[in-house]
Amino acid sequence: MSSKKYKYQPFVEKRHALFKGVLQVAPVFLKNNDRVEALMLVYFLAQLLSALIERAIRQNMAKEKIRALPIMPESRDSKTPTVEQIFAQFQDGQCIHITQDNQSMKSVRQPLTELQQKLLRLLEVQPTMYA
Repeated sequence: MSSKKYKYQPFVEKRHALFKGVLQVAPVFLKNNDRVEALMLVYFLAQLLSALIERAIRQNMAKEKIRALPIMPESRDSKTPTVEQIFAQFQDGQCIHITQDNQSMKSVRQPLTELQQKLLRLLEVQPTMYA
């Protein structure tokens, strides 16, 4: 058996792990085949978007000569950031809405950390777009 046959197996397995882990795909019982196809398309697009985010970060890291980012637990460096690690950096963001008589008076956002700003820059996303 040729070893070339399994050359891309680790990449396929990584995407499958994303499918079951990060995207949390679970069994769904749908009676209509069109709905099954639509749901699979949504999951495919989510995987594609995840791969594009990882690629953009890594390409821009190479352009800016950034060897690693401190996005792993305990701020350890990662040379190949994953979409899960990237999204984890934004999960604790807070926005406080002050209302009076059901009217929005003011919204206060937690400022972005230096790492969050760097990630947005590497993704070529303006911080105002994130907010």
